[in-house]
Amino acid sequence: MVRFHTKKNLETNIVNGHDFTSNLAYNKLIVHCGGCRHTRKTMQMRIKQAKMVRISIVNYGVVIFYMHGLFRVR
Repeated sequence: MVRFHTKKNLETNIVNGHDFTSNLAYNKLIVHCGGCRHTRKTMQMRIKQAKMVRISIVNYGVVIFYMHGLFRVR
C-alpha cells in the first residue's frame, strides 16, 4: 500500500518481536504496528532507539489514515 501511494519502488524489511533492533540503522523510516500489544515501556524504548540513530518512527494506523486522506500533515 505504501508503494502504491508513493509510486516508488521502496525496499521494506519486516521484523517482529525482539528482532526490532536488528539492522535498525539501515532504515530511513520505521512504520510500527502492534504498539497496542506492547507495554508503554517497550514502545518508549523502541522510540528512543529510533531517535538514537535519527530514524523517524510512526504508527501503522497513522500511515493508513494519512494515505486515505483522513489525516493531514501541516
